[in-house]
Amino acid sequence: MPLVIVGNWNNSPYGIETKAKYSGRPNLVLLDAIYDRTKLDILRSNCTIYLHGHSAGGTNPSLCEAMYLGLPVFAFASGYNEHTSGNKALYFKNVDELRQLMAGYKQLDLRAMGDELRSIAERDYRWSVIADNYKQVFLADASATAS
Repeated sequence: MPLVIVGNWNNSPYGIETKAKYSGRPNLVLLDAIYDRTKLDILRSNCTIYLHGHSAGGTNPSLCEAMYLGLPVFAFASGYNEHTSGNKALYFKNVDELRQLMAGYKQLDLRAMGDELRSIAERDYRWSVIADNYKQVFLADASATAS
C-alpha cells in the first residue's frame, strides 16, 4: 500500500534531511505542505487509512478534518489524539506498533471505524458546540469572579 506523507519538509534541517533520505523509495510519496483545504480533502478522501502522527497539541484540526471525512484513523498515542477521537481510532506508541496495525488492517472494519469517527466529529466539532463551550467557560469564570 502506498504511504503518502504531506509535510513542510523545507521548514527545518531535519525535514530537508528526512525528505532527501526517503525520496524515491517505492510506495512512499512525500508531498510538500498543502494548505488548500479542497485539495487536502480530495487527497484524504482517497486514502484507505488516515495516519495521524502528531504527538503534541490539543484538538488537531487535521485529525478532526479526517474524522469529518469518515476516514478510519491510526493515530499516535498521545492522550490528546485519544481524547479527540473518543478512543475510537486505533493507536500506536512506536514504529513496531504501527507496523502491526498496518499488517492487520485488512481484518478491520474500516468503514465502521470511519463512520463512528464521523459521528464524533459531527457531534463534538461543530462551531455551535465549540462556541457554546466557550460561553460556558466565560460564564463560569464571570460567576467565580463576581463571588
